Amino acid sequence: MRCMGIQKPWRMPLWLIYFAAGIFELVSKIFGTISPLTKDFIDIGRVSYYGETSRFRAELLPVLKYSNINEGVKEMRL
Repeated sequence: MRCMGIQKPWRMPLWLIYFAAGIFELVSKIFGTISPLTKDFIDIGRVSYYGETSRFRAELLPVLKYSNINEGVKEMRL
């Protein structure tokens, strides 16, 4: 983000997101409706997306125009 002159986005604290989900769940339970945000949904969204990357490196990386972001940024500046 710094290379583009953009500030990092503000992040909401995790406890506040869980608090909001708790309120949604409580109100939904009172009125007998479906909650648009649940604590389970937050937990699912927090699962790590990092994993084993050998297949990516073997199949896709060789055909990419830029092998990493720094190479792409260098060409953008030119």
